[in-house]
Amino acid sequence: MAWQSLAIAPREKKYWFLLVVCLAFTALLMYRLHIDQPIRNTIISLPIALFAIVLILKRFGSPKTVSLRITPEGLEFQYDQGSVRIPWPDVQAVGTYSFATNTMVGIRLNSYNRYLEGMPPTLMQYLIYERPYEGGLLFSWVLRRLRLTPLSRRVFSRNPALLVNQTPPSLWSGFAGLDIPAGFAGTGTVGLMVQTLLFSRLSTGYDLTLSSKEIGRPAEELVAILEDYLTESHRASGVER
Repeated sequence: MAWQSLAIAPREKKYWFLLVVCLAFTALLMYRLHIDQPIRNTIISLPIALFAIVLILKRFGSPKTVSLRITPEGLEFQYDQGSVRIPWPDVQAVGTYSFATNTMVGIRLNSYNRYLEGMPPTLMQYLIYERPYEGGLLFSWVLRRLRLTPLSRRVFSRNPALLVNQTPPSLWSGFAGLDIPAGFAGTGTVGLMVQTLLFSRLSTGYDLTLSSKEIGRPAEELVAILEDYLTESHRASGVER
């Protein structure tokens, strides 16, 4: 494997069919108006078409959800809200797991320290509140603006025992000496971010996850690439895997 930087671009969805359908309904409405035909059955097509067009244009005009750059030094996740780097010594393992019918890429960390310290506040807010709702075109924008309570907070508040022994200093030294789960509430947004990471680990076995649409290729292919880089990094530092 060539020891060089590699950019991973997400797969972009195409919504041209939806756009054509919306425009066709709009054209039908305008035609019926032109020939003085009743429009009771087609008037609703105009606001639907306009709303769909706005959503599509917003989707096409917005930056990609996430891109990943793999370098000899580590991983760099690039979002519209900022970027965050993870050096290879902080990566414990990579692998795949199944979610519904999808195969996802998972990354498990040795430590959260540098990952959290290097994360811009805007990116942290995005990962906690917005990213989980980015799947659907029609409802994602509304759901993100509602800023719903993070799933991790709902789960952990109802089952606080899940957090016991899940925050050793090796993960994040900032929790040393803090009560669990009260320590999370005392650390604000950072605490919610740690809850999000821990919830992901408890649910999937990995702290960070990537879907196939975010990596633009089969999950197994990216995992093989990450394994090569991780092995090479350990070899260069003299660490046995």
